Amino acid sequence: MKFFIFFYLFIQILWAKEINYHFVDYNEAKKSSNFLKFESESTKLGLVTTSFDGYAKKFKIIYERKNNQITKLQVIVDANSLDTDNDSRNEKMFGKCLESNKYHQITYDLTKPIGLNKTEAQAEGLLKIRGKKLNTPLNLSIVKAQQKYTVSGSAKFSLTQFEIPDPSISIASVKDEFDLFFKIELE
Repeated sequence: MKFFIFFYLFIQILWAKEINYHFVDYNEAKKSSNFLKFESESTKLGLVTTSFDGYAKKFKIIYERKNNQITKLQVIVDANSLDTDNDSRNEKMFGKCLESNKYHQITYDLTKPIGLNKTEAQAEGLLKIRGKKLNTPLNLSIVKAQQKYTVSGSAKFSLTQFEIPDPSISIASVKDEFDLFFKIELE
């Protein structure tokens, strides 16, 4: 009986795959074909609106693929690795907004399998920021090339929904809604 339990656990380990990404800086993360990115806007003095973005420099993806489905998926982002290419914005993001010294990770956990036999799909999962988990659907585009799948997609989230303090300052207000974009390659 112990053999069968060991064999089952061994097979589970073989099915689970882990991909780790680590980029040196904002520019390297931005140039990578595999990325996690966020975008939003800020308005200065109520007159000029500009967009800004940021990238995860360190994240990992753990997933299980069975036949033409991703049955399990977890994305783990090192909160201190987010980079907007602006030191003062990063400091506020790590300290006031994310409290990254307390909440070290941002995670996304798939709650329903994703079929890989389509070119478009919607994933359902839980996004966890600052210890708060919310259902966050992802709009996906799936491209199969040989034995690999390129999965890209997007989602939206609100600072207010995640109880993230408003990073606005007296001369610049930050939009509450953020857009997430990603592109990853899976086997």
